[in-house]
Amino acid sequence: MEGRKIFLLCFNFLSILLFAGTVFGWTALSDMLVKESFYSYLCDGQPPCDAQSVALNQAFTLASTATGLCALPGGWLLDSAGPVVTIIAGGAIEVLSVAGIALCEHTWQLYHIDLFPIYLVGVAVGGSLIRFCG
Repeated sequence: MEGRKIFLLCFNFLSILLFAGTVFGWTALSDMLVKESFYSYLCDGQPPCDAQSVALNQAFTLASTATGLCALPGGWLLDSAGPVVTIIAGGAIEVLSVAGIALCEHTWQLYHIDLFPIYLVGVAVGGSLIRFCG
């Protein structure tokens, strides 16, 4: 049983280090997204512009709100399934969401569907599930 506890402790620390709190590094992430021309199509002139900043900040607002709203279902999952399952579920949600963010520009060009706020919410929810276990 001692080996299982050590594994769980190491697994938990590693998952928190890698996944929890990504959304709360928003200032640096926002600057990077502006430099990568996220939402630059909203600008009439040369980016960056106010419309681009508003769109990015709206996505952050949704994500930070989702962090609080997932507390009850996340706590229920943790209590009913345990920390390993919760960490795996949170990690899967976060990895899929980060991959989705990487494909957002391509999705916009093909289908004109803005999925960035949805994927950022996924990053926030996945990170929150992992943080609950810490």
